Amino acid sequence: MILIWNFRIFDSATKEFGDRHLYLDTTTLPSATSAAIEIIAEGKTEAEKRRIIQFRHLFIEGVLNDEDVPSECDAFVGIALNKYIEDLDGNELTHDDIAKLLTGSPDAISIPAGARQHDIDLRLANVQPIPIDSISVSQDELDLLGLFERDLAELSNSSLIREGPGTISASGSLSNVNSPPKLATAVTDEEIRSYITIFRRLYMEREPANFRKTCDLVSNKIHMHPCGDWLSGAKEQFEQRLNSSANKPPFVSGVSFSRKRLVDIFLYTQYAHQPDERRKRQYLDCLEQMSQREEMLTWMFLTEIWGLGIEIICAGRFMCGWTRQYCQFHSVSPSIIDSVSSNSYGIGELETTDARMSRTFEEKALKVAESIWNSEGKPQGGPHVFMDEARRKVARLLAGDSNSME
Repeated sequence: MILIWNFRIFDSATKEFGDRHLYLDTTTLPSATSAAIEIIAEGKTEAEKRRIIQFRHLFIEGVLNDEDVPSECDAFVGIALNKYIEDLDGNELTHDDIAKLLTGSPDAISIPAGARQHDIDLRLANVQPIPIDSISVSQDELDLLGLFERDLAELSNSSLIREGPGTISASGSLSNVNSPPKLATAVTDEEIRSYITIFRRLYMEREPANFRKTCDLVSNKIHMHPCGDWLSGAKEQFEQRLNSSANKPPFVSGVSFSRKRLVDIFLYTQYAHQPDERRKRQYLDCLEQMSQREEMLTWMFLTEIWGLGIEIICAGRFMCGWTRQYCQFHSVSPSIIDSVSSNSYGIGELETTDARMSRTFEEKALKVAESIWNSEGKPQGGPHVFMDEARRKVARLLAGDSNSME
């Protein structure tokens, strides 16, 4: 595998940016090092990819020419790290580091492009510890916060949050698609339904500890602090996102429905409720705007509930951290029913029927392969050489082919 890693560099003397080009041929490394680097290179998350920095010293600076590519190279992989910048000596620089170097001020900070106003205000505020000793939370309010924390933990640990909403693809060009868009996800239908069960409790305004109600509760308790304003801004951002138009997906000229409508039509027709005529019409109207491309509409829905889940988690972690500090200081605790998943009931420990049948089949097929191997005089390669033949024999007998009996 050949790794290509291009990124920006900053010269503190001239205060100018430049480019640095690196490459690495993993076949030149010890096998264990090569395997570790290739695993990192194929990671999906930013945290996984950033582990490549520990192997930065192995990369060669320069542009790899075609004639330098070894004939046995089986793959090219590009490395892309968010906001990764180096100085001339190869040391990573944060954006705040660059702001200080550019301005000469030790107090300079960097505001990233796209930052929301409430994020900027908090970044610029003189944030002091929240005075927990002067805040009073009733037991009912504490129970609500406990329910929110319970559900947030389940949402954070869900497969959809970890793996993302999947991809949508089609052959052809953006103006001339030759095949229907194809949805592909890493999560199963069962995992999606599990996520929606949790997401719904935080999304629906009728739920006692929904996200918006919890934001109001905590922001009101700390309204005198910059974090209270930030939390109000996070809730407002969530509302604005819901009421804005759904993102225009690839292969589609445009959409007129909101993100909230997109989420609701799936909750009320596919997952949380049996559809009434109004929701059915809304779903069919959205599908019509997708030119009946149901997989495209489903991908849009998964992308939206994933993105909304990320926003809930970002603000929710602060609220849960504040709740734990309050409870510790005042020696109190929520009185709630814990999630079944938080208790060690042994859920999921037993083998599923499919897994048990697959394991048993492989174990018995191996015995058949060993028998064939022995009868053939124990040739090189061992019994595993005959596994395909053994699997076919066992499968035919299980299917009722009596002619396969020996």
